[in-house]
Amino acid sequence: MPSDRITMEVRGLKELERELSKLPNKIAKGIMRRAMNRGADVVVRAAKRNLVRNQNVESGQLIRSVKKATKIRAHGLRGATVDVRVGLLSQAFYGRFLEFGTKHQAAKPFMGPALDSNRAIVLLKISESIRKDLAKAKIPK
Repeated sequence: MPSDRITMEVRGLKELERELSKLPNKIAKGIMRRAMNRGADVVVRAAKRNLVRNQNVESGQLIRSVKKATKIRAHGLRGATVDVRVGLLSQAFYGRFLEFGTKHQAAKPFMGPALDSNRAIVLLKISESIRKDLAKAKIPK
């Protein structure tokens, strides 16, 4: 059975970690949360476009139910995990049937392709946001 979770991990960000560790925890977490939300926004918009393009929209409830959620896990920033999920609200449970198909219906994916076709843009939005917010947060010496 296919998984309904897509994971993307970014490695090699020692400079980022070093810069963020110079800031108060609250500010550093805010920078990471905003950056991940900006990247997730790209996937949300693409998933909604895919639903319309694939003619999978009847009432609009499915489009309205595509949402994102961000959570930072762990204490402190070192080793913290920023968990961003783009998914469907529970009242649109039938979106899973479209995404993965059923025994009686072929899959009409909209969420997976939204991430797959936008990975580079998502990473660009995340890095632009971090760079911009770090420049704003620099504390004069």
